[in-house]
Amino acid sequence: MKEKTYLDNVHRLRALNFFSRLDEHILEEFRKNCVVCSISVGETVFLEGDESSGIYFIESGKVEISKRGVPIAILEAGDYFGEMSVVIEDEQTRSATAHALDDLVLFKIDLGFIKNYFVGERSPLYDLILTYNTRLKKHNEKVVDQYLSLQKNYLALGETNRQLLKTEKLASIGTLTAGIAHEINNPLTIILGYTDLLLKDPDLELTGNPLFQKGIRYIDKAAGAIERIVRDIKNYVRMNPDEIIKINLNNTIQSTLDIVSYLYRKNKITLNTSFTSRKIEIMGNPGSLQQVIMNLLSNAKDALEEIEEKEKIITVGTDVEEDMAVLIVEDNGCGIPPEKIDHIFEPFFTTKGINRGTGLGLDIIKKIVENMKGNIQVKSNRKEGAAFRITIPLA
Repeated sequence: MKEKTYLDNVHRLRALNFFSRLDEHILEEFRKNCVVCSISVGETVFLEGDESSGIYFIESGKVEISKRGVPIAILEAGDYFGEMSVVIEDEQTRSATAHALDDLVLFKIDLGFIKNYFVGERSPLYDLILTYNTRLKKHNEKVVDQYLSLQKNYLALGETNRQLLKTEKLASIGTLTAGIAHEINNPLTIILGYTDLLLKDPDLELTGNPLFQKGIRYIDKAAGAIERIVRDIKNYVRMNPDEIIKINLNNTIQSTLDIVSYLYRKNKITLNTSFTSRKIEIMGNPGSLQQVIMNLLSNAKDALEEIEEKEKIITVGTDVEEDMAVLIVEDNGCGIPPEKIDHIFEPFFTTKGINRGTGLGLDIIKKIVENMKGNIQVKSNRKEGAAFRITIPLA
């Protein structure tokens, strides 16, 4: 902050509304006691709790007034601040913080000088101002308290939402444990079997031996299967939603299906695919996209549990419509009741029984899709099942 010891002429003061009606000799006294302050953008004029020393009048620039870190006012040229230290006798410290939003030119009038002119002996007007100030301070305190409380609740809600996302993902991972174990165990059995054969056969000539070559090919294929499954699982559990990359939609769907295929076969559910021949690339987070697919598959699986008289089928398809990628997950299950279909994307709403779901799966899906600038819709028929249709912009 740079200060001059005096103001060069009264015309700059009179241009401010506060001084426009003062007599010339009074205005001259103010000029003699006026200090010009030049303050750069970002600087602090004074802090809440600082000792009061005078009133500031804004000739140019903007000032933000805040209380306990909460902005409560923005003042512009012609406004003034710090006046409570003048009209209220016991206001010895600043009740708020003043911060420069622009380069400022301020006129500072000393506290002692200005009190001689505008306070003097107490009057009904002064008592009225005192009462108004007391009420205003209480109101400001209440508003600031409410704001800070809302801010705290908002941050807590955001953390709760992040934890719910993790909980939903961990719950779906838990249902896949048996399938993952089975899928990994199958290729491992092949590897161990052929390795044991190659190691224990004393008569086996390795070079050029067809059995050796066959065994090596099986081992290579089985090891590749393990690598693929582990990679798919790692992508799914990746908890970094800020990582946005170009994703091959068909490949991501297929890798998700590879993870769950055993569980669905075990439940006698047929997984069909109908992928467009076009290469579809979208921008997004691979783990989040897999979570969308996984949750939709899980919902379809649950909807098929009541089906006994016909084959259980889930079909996953892709297409391209103009500049949008299309993903469709449909089942031939029990469908969604008409009175509930408008509510299924609401948080904590579920059509499943008690202890069968959190009611957050579709809400999470909707949020992920919308974060990818996409849209999700659902159609359902009680006799034909449900179909979820997602559209996402092409990369």
